[in-house]
Amino acid sequence: MPVSTPSILISISELMTSNATFVATEQGNKQRLETLDTTLFIQNLHTWAGAGYTDSFVVYKFPLVIPTKIGSLYQCSDGVNRSLWDYIPFCLGYPILTLVQNIEARVSGINLTFSLSEDPTVVLSIHASK
Repeated sequence: MPVSTPSILISISELMTSNATFVATEQGNKQRLETLDTTLFIQNLHTWAGAGYTDSFVVYKFPLVIPTKIGSLYQCSDGVNRSLWDYIPFCLGYPILTLVQNIEARVSGINLTFSLSEDPTVVLSIHASK
């Protein structure tokens, strides 16, 4: 009876390529989140003013590139699957609140908060209130 050779599940080359893709996505998301288009941000603040300074007005959106999702969790380069709320701080290397506070430190008399949405794409939105 012939001995069957087991089929290969994954090669080191495939693993390295996959991991490099995760790392590149995470680094790209970090760069997106840390790059504020100040002209657009200020323009959106003027739109907020024109709308009567309504509470929680979205003044900026950071669209992100998402990695492979397994159920409700996102695959990360360190092998840990994370929720969206944990994935973004993983990419940044610090809490989302710190990012928002850094932006808020550049405005005066404006309170900034944030929200996350996943459908159809992942977006971190910055909201303004008086």
